[in-house]
Amino acid sequence: MIPILDINGKVIAFGGRVLGDGKPKYINTSDTPVFDKSRTLFAINIAKKSRRKGFICCEGYMDVISMHQAGFDNAVASLGTAFTFGHANIIKRYANDVYLAYDSDEAGVAATLKVIAILREVGVNARVINMRPYKDPDELIFAIGSEGFEERISKAESAMMFEARILSERYNQNDPQERTAFQNELAKKLAVIEDVLERNNYIDAVANLYHIDSSALKQKVIEYGSAGIARSEVAAREEQRTRRQADNAVSENKTAKLLLTWLVNEPSLFDDITGIIDENSFEDGIYRIVASKLFEQYRQYGKVEPAIIINLFESVEEQRIVASMLQTDLSIDMTNEEINSAITDVVRKIKLASIEEELLRTNDISRMQELIREKAGINKLNISLKNG
Repeated sequence: MIPILDINGKVIAFGGRVLGDGKPKYINTSDTPVFDKSRTLFAINIAKKSRRKGFICCEGYMDVISMHQAGFDNAVASLGTAFTFGHANIIKRYANDVYLAYDSDEAGVAATLKVIAILREVGVNARVINMRPYKDPDELIFAIGSEGFEERISKAESAMMFEARILSERYNQNDPQERTAFQNELAKKLAVIEDVLERNNYIDAVANLYHIDSSALKQKVIEYGSAGIARSEVAAREEQRTRRQADNAVSENKTAKLLLTWLVNEPSLFDDITGIIDENSFEDGIYRIVASKLFEQYRQYGKVEPAIIINLFESVEEQRIVASMLQTDLSIDMTNEEINSAITDVVRKIKLASIEEELLRTNDISRMQELIREKAGINKLNISLKNG
């Protein structure tokens, strides 16, 4: 049994790890008013005081314990849940750099790629520690010791070079057709780098590493950049996102607030919006946290318990906003047609904002084009309450 402490060193939950082959392998305390896995990092109370550069982010607390024993007291881990924007924002308070030490298997690589995307979004630099041929940090440290692990840290790949390496392994580099496909996919990733110097440096680096003609790769990057979203449009969206982030973290988003209020008043709406929007469609921060809890409650119990969610927030201002959206009675004198029209309008706005946000994050040109098509079809959305 392992105590889980909050950022101030207070015990807020416990984790259990089975000894042997029993199932499940790990069990953590369920979410409570003081323990929210999506906003808790194991050992953050110690790592924030470390003199080492940045944080080392691992998959689980057993890895963190091994690393702290080896002297790497800047290691942290998420707990029984995928790495979230909540975790990333906590890290950003204390460090500008993160070293990722996830498992070397396929699942670990997929998790690493997702964490890179989240960290990139919040403005934290990510580098990846190569675990191969070992499975995880525990095996690696046992095999090569602290000094060997220190060397691995010093040679950690930048996020972009890691993405390029993983991409290269998915194609047969001895087959001309597959090698061409790899180079095209690589060019798509490089095309979204805004800074010209950084983009050119990465073009030269990957061209040298994978024996690609640098000028031809640069031309292909330019082509994909032109075929995708125009640079001016990307810059405008980035400026828009920066302005949103500069706003107060608990500022009121009336559209999101209204839909969440409606979900509490009309739980059948969860079924009506399935496949259109989900909790990830809400902007990061207070609204996504509330949406995640509501969707989770409805999936598990077929109903929602707003009072439990309000108690998750410590700030009086946050509690005020959450209470206003979850405890408001929508007894509005409207016809069914008017209600459906109002809900449809709200869902369209949230869907549009979600598409715009993903357009900012994605590095995949084909995904950009798909999102642009989705954006064009938003006006066709029509929500009709099943009980309306």
